[in-house]
Amino acid sequence: MARRRDGAGPRPVPGLLALFQRDRAVALGALLLITLLAWLYTLRWSAHSATGSSERLGVLIAMWSVMMIAMMAPMAAPPIAIFVRLS
Repeated sequence: MARRRDGAGPRPVPGLLALFQRDRAVALGALLLITLLAWLYTLRWSAHSATGSSERLGVLIAMWSVMMIAMMAPMAAPPIAIFVRLS
């Protein structure tokens, strides 16, 4: 990093800022995609379970896991975005 002429400290490198902004956009986009897919999967399974058919324990655990991802991923987005920004 180059020093500013006024001695106020290092000036940011434009290419590096663009790289960090792109990484942040990729991380947030991936989180949004995971959240959307988890919600779609949960809605699909809830429609099938409404027909009254009995489901096995494994299917219930899988649906519960996907539902937890759908609910928790949006709340995890801000800390993950901060981590991506700081790293």
